[in-house]
Amino acid sequence: MTDKLPHNPEAEKSFLGSMLIDPELIPQARLLPGDFFDIGRQEIWRVILELQKESREIDPVTVHAQLEKRQSQVRFQELLETLTIVPTPRHWQEYETEIVENAYRRGVIQKAGELVKLAYSGEAIQGDVSRIVQEITDKTPRKGKGLTLFVDTMEEMIDGVNERAEHPQEIFGIPTGFVDYDRITGGWQKAQLMIVAGEPGIGKTRFVTQGATYATNPDQGYTGAFFTAEMKNRELALRTVAVEGSINLRNLETGFITDEDWHSFYGTISNLSSNRLYVDETGNPTPDYIDSELARMKANGITFDFVCVDYLFLVAQALMMTDRRLDETQATSMVTARLKNTAKVFDVAVVGISSVIKTGMDSGTAKMGNMRGSGQQLHDGDTVMFITNEESRPDIVTCRFVKGRHLKSSRYQFELINDSNTPRLLNAQAKKIDLNAYSMTDYAK
Repeated sequence: MTDKLPHNPEAEKSFLGSMLIDPELIPQARLLPGDFFDIGRQEIWRVILELQKESREIDPVTVHAQLEKRQSQVRFQELLETLTIVPTPRHWQEYETEIVENAYRRGVIQKAGELVKLAYSGEAIQGDVSRIVQEITDKTPRKGKGLTLFVDTMEEMIDGVNERAEHPQEIFGIPTGFVDYDRITGGWQKAQLMIVAGEPGIGKTRFVTQGATYATNPDQGYTGAFFTAEMKNRELALRTVAVEGSINLRNLETGFITDEDWHSFYGTISNLSSNRLYVDETGNPTPDYIDSELARMKANGITFDFVCVDYLFLVAQALMMTDRRLDETQATSMVTARLKNTAKVFDVAVVGISSVIKTGMDSGTAKMGNMRGSGQQLHDGDTVMFITNEESRPDIVTCRFVKGRHLKSSRYQFELINDSNTPRLLNAQAKKIDLNAYSMTDYAK
């Protein structure tokens, strides 16, 4: 029965191997000997911590010598095995997280057993139940660094400011290639949630896809993830090639392809082959799924600069399918809250595409209340932008900000040209702009 308790022998061995390969990592580790499931590995880690505290040499020979003095049953071969199982200590934090999580789960199981016994005892148990629940809560694994003295956070901030001072530029985030958008916002910002809203077919996905493609080209060098719950990967690829190659999408869909189209088609594919953009077509992905994919890729050495989600309501639907008690408002509120947390935990810019309710489609205005789902997404979003279109100007789309953390004012707007021959959105003015010249009128209150 004991062997069935949550544990991962490979993670425990890999963690110890990482510490033996690079002992300088030991002060950063937060594990206690009791966090290990295996008794022998508990003894190994206890000895390593003591040697580190005494500033002594830490290697398999020294560690085994100390274990022998304690009459430990750990064989030297077991120590060597921890070195051979892991080629590099690069992922030691992932191993540590796995060990901490399993130790917590074992503790919960133990406390649950105590609660069961109390429930059958027939005695007054309220006080004991509260104590046990509090013990479980107190041991919950920390996701972050915990409370830190404010002055200790200054170093990272100072480094960032110094780096920007050495290379000053107006676009201090991830550039999208949309000149006015990047000038107004500074680009997509890491650790923040950006929401792009609008009615169906207005150009929301085109805007985000073009930005993602631009940011991940070799000249820019960013790495992005695109969770496309609305379409298959091949459809996203087809639209992207049409956009980047300025090819009429209808020609690619019907097969009536000109020689010029073919030239652009294969030339664009060649250009896009070096982009570091990863796509996922999982239908209705949940926030947990998105986090698990980012964690899985990180464990494989791939970290992202930004994540795009198309679109938020389909993610909310996934939550409603897993929990029938949730309604649309509750689910969308949970989605934006979780994605905001994803942005902070993984230090990525998260760009979510949102839709509007029928009232918003009928009016064509950029009102906060026109967004579909919970109004909480307007609080969670660090930047919120509506894309609208006037019937009198079908070749122009207007992008209006209703919220922006890095904006001088949330009420900026700019225009893009809706190319009638291709699905591409074009910069209306590829020149330096005066932010103060923007009109703050024509906004729905």
